Amino acid sequence: MTLRSLITAIAVVCVFVGVAGYSLLSANTAPVAQVLGSPSVYTKGKDLPNLAVDLTFSQDGGRLVAWQRDGTILAWDLSTGRAKPLGRSDAVFAMCGAKDLMLKAAPGGVLSVETLTGKVVTRLELGQLAHVAWAGDCSKFALALKDKSEIELWDGRQLFHVATTATSMPLRGGLSLSSNGEELAAVVGEQASAMGHRTVIEMFSHQSAGKLARRALYSAANSAPGRWQMVFNPRSPHLYVGSRSAEKSGLRSFETSTGSETWHRAGVEASGARVLAVSPDGTLLIGADDQGKLLVWNAATGQQLASYETGLVAQSVVFSRDGRKLAVALLDGTIAILDVEAHLTART
Repeated sequence: MTLRSLITAIAVVCVFVGVAGYSLLSANTAPVAQVLGSPSVYTKGKDLPNLAVDLTFSQDGGRLVAWQRDGTILAWDLSTGRAKPLGRSDAVFAMCGAKDLMLKAAPGGVLSVETLTGKVVTRLELGQLAHVAWAGDCSKFALALKDKSEIELWDGRQLFHVATTATSMPLRGGLSLSSNGEELAAVVGEQASAMGHRTVIEMFSHQSAGKLARRALYSAANSAPGRWQMVFNPRSPHLYVGSRSAEKSGLRSFETSTGSETWHRAGVEASGARVLAVSPDGTLLIGADDQGKLLVWNAATGQQLASYETGLVAQSVVFSRDGRKLAVALLDGTIAILDVEAHLTART
């Protein structure tokens, strides 16, 4: 099945989804996907400069903001299929679609908070950044300076420093904030021995008086270094982690208040790219593997509901805020927009 036939396939698979514990509320969907950009020839070992590695829908759903491998930021108008340049961001980038705010890094270690209209809200001289992340409601953002074992938490509305917390090892592979900004997850690691790299997922809970409580969620010995994908469920206290070990991946769900692992799926091979997104209603988890497939899981149980052929490895996947669209950045530099006017919701 090709990506262009995904929309039609959703209607066909609704019977199976219903059996799995979900109901299709409507099925008025477009027959094909909208494709943004022109495909480029991908050469193994050489990244395309226009490869989108981060996607975010705007607050009104009419635009899709893409941060490319070369640092360029584009805002795609979904009604016209045309892109408007929004400048550049070096090394790191994050956008919060709830308020249409961007975190953009400039040379010299300057982080700016900007709107989609180009208005600069503030500029912060912080130093060279390794990771940045927004809370889903834009109430907070987190950042990690390069080569330091600490994370800074900032208020996203009044733009003041909230807290600084130390990590047990250098932050290497990812940073994520919960929807309300009260919980933070970080991937830290180091070369533990000649046998390989050690990776730990650490969770930080925001407390009063600028304090963050830390605990370890998951530890992997002899794992592959690099970026791991983490995403919080917007509707339940769960964190999903795409883990890597010996160039193979597994998918894990953790209950954030207790730190317990709620489910684990092994054998999800995604060594080259790890993409995860949760539907706005918190019921579906979608990702991709190295074989050119989109994979859909029940977020509560980890049961795989469906898989769809994309033909190319996905680099980023994101739901629109209303859950009716899905954007998929593909390895040839194009972005596919799936117009899904059907909501899959948990059956009560």
